[in-house]
Amino acid sequence: MRNGLIEMDEHDNREHHENQAEHKEQREHKHRSPRANINVDKRVLGAAAVVASSIATFFDPAIGFVLFVVLLAAMYFMKIADRSILSMMISVFMIFLVFFFFFLFPSMQIASGSGTVMNDNWWAALNWIGNNTDKDSVIATYWDFGHFITSVGRRAVVFDGASQSDLYTRPSENNLTGQFIERYDKSIDRILVYKNGSLTTARIKDISSVLLTGNETLALEILKDYRKNETGDMYFIASADLMSKSFWWSYFATWSPVEEKGCNADYMKGKCYTYAMLNLGGTSRQQDGSTVFSYPFSQNQGFLVIDLNGTLTAYSQVNGQLLKVQKIFYYDALGQGVVNSNADGQVGGLVVVDPSRQLIIYTPPELEDSLFTRMYFFNGKSFRGEPLEHFELVGSWGGEIKIFKVSFPEGM
Repeated sequence: MRNGLIEMDEHDNREHHENQAEHKEQREHKHRSPRANINVDKRVLGAAAVVASSIATFFDPAIGFVLFVVLLAAMYFMKIADRSILSMMISVFMIFLVFFFFFLFPSMQIASGSGTVMNDNWWAALNWIGNNTDKDSVIATYWDFGHFITSVGRRAVVFDGASQSDLYTRPSENNLTGQFIERYDKSIDRILVYKNGSLTTARIKDISSVLLTGNETLALEILKDYRKNETGDMYFIASADLMSKSFWWSYFATWSPVEEKGCNADYMKGKCYTYAMLNLGGTSRQQDGSTVFSYPFSQNQGFLVIDLNGTLTAYSQVNGQLLKVQKIFYYDALGQGVVNSNADGQVGGLVVVDPSRQLIIYTPPELEDSLFTRMYFFNGKSFRGEPLEHFELVGSWGGEIKIFKVSFPEGM
């Protein structure tokens, strides 16, 4: 019996030791598991801090940086994260800052100051092109809206932002070789390079010349080579934005590699002509039975438009001296366009008066009968009412975008 009791004691001891070992293992497991979770939580907290700071940086870089420093300091002093995790956070956030300030931030600044690039008028006009023109049609205008025309209007263009500096080479029946310069109106120099049965010109100079010239035949001669085939349709867009860009398209049209034309000290190789758009300054006033409208350009310069019994006359005002402008175009009380010409005017050019009288546009002599002026201001006519023969207005959107279908003489 004694031996049996001894065996029972030994069994109980073994069972006791086994239970103690099991309880010890469970206690160790309980202690190990939270530590593992804490390590995972540290990494998650570090990533969350970096993400939160990065998002804040998009709204305000200073706030984003301050938030990151505060979170980093809090995690360090509260011993939430060790040095390895803090170092990882700093590295990732610094990489983000480099990417943000060198790539994202400049783009955001440009975009925030650009406003809406395509408005409702452009959207409607480009959709009209896509729905009402043949798929092989080519759209000619200045390069700025080229990508929009191809993406929204789904039509080919003469050039766009990516090809504005490109040359255009096509077959030529002319057997000449070398560079030739042809001089046209407004000091337009057309530069033609013939080589091995081909002709090369610059796209930007071609379209700029079409905008500036008053010679419809020259415009057709330039545009015909940009059709997809000899019978393909072509359309030309005259839009309001081209007024403010006239400096550039007049310069490119007149640019010459062999002559200095004196636009200004920085651009000597061509001439530059610009429209002056002036808003009404204050309200009109009565003087000697006339209504006087003032359109200031600067403190000592501007234009006056004087309405005497419904007849308008324009004056250039410089330091108090009045000089009569030779031509003014306006709409009478019946909505009819009127041209008042003054042969004794000391200032050349044309003043176009908006029907509201809130705006005038001074057009220098070199631009008053350009194809752009005729298309945009007078819907394909000259200010004297003479229509263009081969440019037909087919649509206008808000008075901002006007589209003309170009027709070419048989055999051209």
